[in-house]
Amino acid sequence: MSQTPRRQKLSPEQEAALRAQAGTKSLRTLAAEFGVSHETVRAVLRAIERADVAA
Repeated sequence: MSQTPRRQKLSPEQEAALRAQAGTKSLRTLAAEFGVSHETVRAVLRAIERADVAA
């Protein structure tokens, strides 16, 4: 069985920053800035994208 990776909780401010920076910086750069894994940044960006599509 595969385990679902644990997701790091980001604050609303971090999410806003990710939205603002996503187009200009790499996932790894954003992750380093926020002290989270690049997979966490990717997950946040995907969640934001899904929320935008659903809205």
